[in-house]
Amino acid sequence: MAARGKRNTGPAAKMKTDVLLKNRTFLIKNLHIDEVLELLYQERKIAKTEYESINEKRTRSKRVKKLLDVLDTKDDTAYDVFRKGLEEGDCDQDFIIRKLDETEQTTISTKLVPKPNKNRYKLVLLGTAGVGKTNLMTVYTGGKFLVGSTATVGTDFVSKNVTVDTGNECEESQVSVQIWDTAGQETYCAMSRMVYREAQGVIFVYDICNRESFEKLDFFLSEFRQYNSRSDRAVMMLVGNKRDLIGKQAYKREVTPEEAHGYAEERGLHFIHETSAATQENVEKVFKILVNEIYNRNPGSGLTQKDDSVVSLTDVKLKHRKMKCPCLRGEAD
Repeated sequence: MAARGKRNTGPAAKMKTDVLLKNRTFLIKNLHIDEVLELLYQERKIAKTEYESINEKRTRSKRVKKLLDVLDTKDDTAYDVFRKGLEEGDCDQDFIIRKLDETEQTTISTKLVPKPNKNRYKLVLLGTAGVGKTNLMTVYTGGKFLVGSTATVGTDFVSKNVTVDTGNECEESQVSVQIWDTAGQETYCAMSRMVYREAQGVIFVYDICNRESFEKLDFFLSEFRQYNSRSDRAVMMLVGNKRDLIGKQAYKREVTPEEAHGYAEERGLHFIHETSAATQENVEKVFKILVNEIYNRNPGSGLTQKDDSVVSLTDVKLKHRKMKCPCLRGEAD
């Protein structure tokens, strides 16, 4: 791969770069960049700093120009992912693909682009700074709790392969899950909004010992619903973190389970739970429930995930049923 900041001048790479170069004006005018940009970042073809510098541009055309400048320093594989993003995206950009194909016919042979991966899910963690979003992600993906971790700047993500419950003991299904961690400071909202798009699941996180973090959830809920075009189909979970602090000196619970339950019910959130990233309590369970629910909602699946240790607010009968989860009854506090 070419060194960052220097153009790759290898023959094949030069030909593929020329495909974009020859169509630069056309792409600036017509390319819908969001899905292509996200896939390039997800597949590690552009660096985080490059991803953020592109998103900082205020208009679509300026963001396309910046992306093309960045791709001009990359090798063949970045172009292949660019093409893949055009084909996999929900936005119809077939006319751009045909234009690139016409150019390729005079420079390089057209390569097959992999079919979309229908078993790749995108989850987002939202909440104010300091509630433990990063540690929930690192504990789930690597079993590591980062003591004294600094606040997330911009966005970051980790991927994990997960076995989902298909409802058939003789059948298992593997899915790839991308978990996105976002900055809690409003300064970085513009960057975080890019991550909301197309997310199939979201966990709204608050600190049960910090009432302010709970009161700020409305802001993140509003942001997600505004900038995620599929928010009405996304699985949304409310998680109160830092259960391990209950009972420790200088800490006290500021948000009760009952209050969290009422909040989630009023705002249409599907599940509520309490966790501790420090002790790893319920962390694995929370993500498992979320991923299984996303899998079960896929067209043709027809599966229903049931877990009495979590309150599902989509089940009307819950209003008349005693809650079974100890953390939701306020036990062991």
